[in-house]
Amino acid sequence: MTGQQILDKFENYTGDSLDPDFTLQLANDAMHEIEEDVRPEGLKKVDTSRSTAVDQTYTTAIPLPTDFFLPAKFIYVGTERYYQVPLERALEYRDSNGFYYVDTANGEYHLCGRQTSVQTITFPYFYATADLTLNTSPVWPTQFHSLIPLRMAEMYFAIDGGERGRSWDDKYARLYQQRLNRFRDYDAKLKLAGMGNSSAMYGDEGEIANSIY
Repeated sequence: MTGQQILDKFENYTGDSLDPDFTLQLANDAMHEIEEDVRPEGLKKVDTSRSTAVDQTYTTAIPLPTDFFLPAKFIYVGTERYYQVPLERALEYRDSNGFYYVDTANGEYHLCGRQTSVQTITFPYFYATADLTLNTSPVWPTQFHSLIPLRMAEMYFAIDGGERGRSWDDKYARLYQQRLNRFRDYDAKLKLAGMGNSSAMYGDEGEIANSIY
């Protein structure tokens, strides 16, 4: 569905014709909220544009990708896996290779320990999607686009504050939840397929024990 088709469906749900700019803003609010909820596998990217330098330490800042939204669980320096630790524990891990931390406020990340050679950094992450326009579509599978006008209608009722029957119906809430659950189930299958249908998401539990926040 294009942005225009999403807006049309929303107006059919609510029976209201609203300011186009406001409605598009509402559509983007709904889309980004769903993306944050599901964190779909299709919103992952891998950046390999950065490399280490010899004698690089934990104080060396490496720019995050410009469309960075959330980190995946680990990255690679050369072929060595590095797990994320919280920013506030950076000093604690400063001499420990195999860990990194993200400084979101400054748009950068840091590798703990000391680098002894030049290595490519493989940085998987969830990217921030661009806002919808009237002619663009959500990047996730088409069969889940209808979640957006349903969520918009629910959000609009809270904004409108008018008679409930005008803009929202409880059956839409059930329909929205059913479709959201389908999206979550679909995405869980994608994640499992990416792990060879293993139930352990990011390696052995013991292997990641030190990376838990």
